[in-house]
Amino acid sequence: MSDWSHPVHLVIHLVKRFWWSLLARPLSVDERGWISGRLLGAEWDQFRRLALADQQHHLRVAKRFVSRLGSEPPRAWVAAALLHDIGKVDVGLGTFGRVAATMWPWGRRGDGRFGRYQRHARIGAELLESIGSDPVTVALVGEQPGAPREAAEALYWADNL
Repeated sequence: MSDWSHPVHLVIHLVKRFWWSLLARPLSVDERGWISGRLLGAEWDQFRRLALADQQHHLRVAKRFVSRLGSEPPRAWVAAALLHDIGKVDVGLGTFGRVAATMWPWGRRGDGRFGRYQRHARIGAELLESIGSDPVTVALVGEQPGAPREAAEALYWADNL
């Protein structure tokens, strides 16, 4: 689903993510409560492993996702929005490294950091499956064909706005 075929879209997305990373702050008590109420215990443990900027990004995506659908979607769908990039958690790239991995055409298929970064959806799905997440959450995070289409489209929109 992550198609960055238009260079202008890619640059705008990277600039926005860069600025958000500079403005990252810890989640408020209310934000943590909203998130933890929509994640299973093991999913919440994984969410807390994310860097502050990623936690903020995932929360923004989840809120846009819920808003786009117009009502409270199933918990498994919201969990996917909250964990959509969880596969990036162990890649070991900071903000500049992620920009380079996105822009740099070499190394995307190997087992190095750039290659793992490019495969974050699959890695995230495998992680979530290993901790017992709902199969729908796994399918959405892994951008798998069996994911509910309405949820997949809303998640793609919310993540790329």
